[in-house]
Amino acid sequence: MAQRQCPSCKMTIDASVKVCPHCRHKLELSWPVKILLLIILCGIVAYCIGHFNNYQEGASNLESIPVIISISAPQLIAEYEYSEGSADAKFKGRLVIVTGVIDTLGKDSTATPYVTLGTNSSLLRIQCRFIKSEEARLSNLHPGQQITVIGDCRGKKGYVQLENCTIKS
Repeated sequence: MAQRQCPSCKMTIDASVKVCPHCRHKLELSWPVKILLLIILCGIVAYCIGHFNNYQEGASNLESIPVIISISAPQLIAEYEYSEGSADAKFKGRLVIVTGVIDTLGKDSTATPYVTLGTNSSLLRIQCRFIKSEEARLSNLHPGQQITVIGDCRGKKGYVQLENCTIKS
C-alpha cells in the first residue's frame, strides 16, 4: 500500500485514508489529483451534452422520417390539382410508390434521366428523376408503357417532382 505523510501531525499514514487516524485531520486531495478529477468531470459533462444534443436532433427529426405511400399517377395528380398545400402536407418529403403510364423519357440539363407520368384528363405531369444506376433499365422503356417507381416527393414545381427514383420490380 502507498504511504504518505499527514500534513498536520507529520505521521506516516495510508495514502487512501481521508482522515488522519492519529490527529483526525481531514486530508485534502493534492492539486494534481484535483486537476485530473476536474478534467475527467469536464469530459463527462461534454460527452453528456453532446449525447443529449444528438438525442434532441433525433427526436426533432421524427417528422422527417419518410413514410412510404402507394398511389397511382392519376390520383397523385388529382391531389395536387385539388389542393397543392394539402397534397404537399401529405406527400412532400416522403417516399411514394407511383404507378402510371409513361408520357415522355429524357435527360435534364444535368444529364439526369427522367420519366414523366401523366393522364389523358390533365395537363399536369409527374416528373420522376432517376438515380444514375437506373439508366440501363430506363433504356428498355417506351412511352405508353406502365411503370411503377419509388421516389422522394419534392412537391410541385411545374411538375409534381419525384427525386432519386428507382424502378420497382
